[in-house]
Amino acid sequence: MTEKLLAAKEHTIRRRVTALRTTYRIGRGIPATKPSHLKAIIPIFKGPWNGLPPGHGQLDTIAHCGDSLRGDFIYSVNCTDASTYWTVTRAQWNKGQGATIASLGQIRQRLPFPWIMAHPDTGSEFINWTAKDWCEAQGIQLTRSEPNRKNDNMYVEERNGHVVRKFLGYGRFDCPEVVPLLNDLYDLLNPYLNHFLPVRRTMNKERVGAK
Repeated sequence: MTEKLLAAKEHTIRRRVTALRTTYRIGRGIPATKPSHLKAIIPIFKGPWNGLPPGHGQLDTIAHCGDSLRGDFIYSVNCTDASTYWTVTRAQWNKGQGATIASLGQIRQRLPFPWIMAHPDTGSEFINWTAKDWCEAQGIQLTRSEPNRKNDNMYVEERNGHVVRKFLGYGRFDCPEVVPLLNDLYDLLNPYLNHFLPVRRTMNKERVGAK
């Protein structure tokens, strides 16, 4: 076989390789794994959010990186239910798919109602086949925000500030040993906020002048 390949002419090899690519659709990898194809499968949800039953949770990650995204550090995964404002937060080391799925599993265990829909932005920690397969296995619909759409995840983004940043600040946590300590904190903080502190919701907005 080696001798035949070495003896073959260049145009013969090109012709056969082209025919092979056409037959088996060989390109730059398997099409199903391309992010654009995955985003076509995971639907965009534009709302309305008002009137949805409990279980429609918005997701976001918060980087505890200080003033630099370089290196390894801790992330918090925040889930806020759009109907009840019930919030569950978990800390994880970096934002790889395995760590993110583990956080989603812990969030699901801590929700007091069935998780119907998970709605993140377009971050790769959520928009991947691992997360999609996990959601399908749990009976959770995975949707995503519209790219570059302001306030598309307004509920969880609000709680990012009122929960995570308010109590943990903007410092850098780059020690993996801190992850279980933060999760112990969240196990105390989330029930306190969910059960004992009221949430103010915007009922309507009135435009005054140019603002």
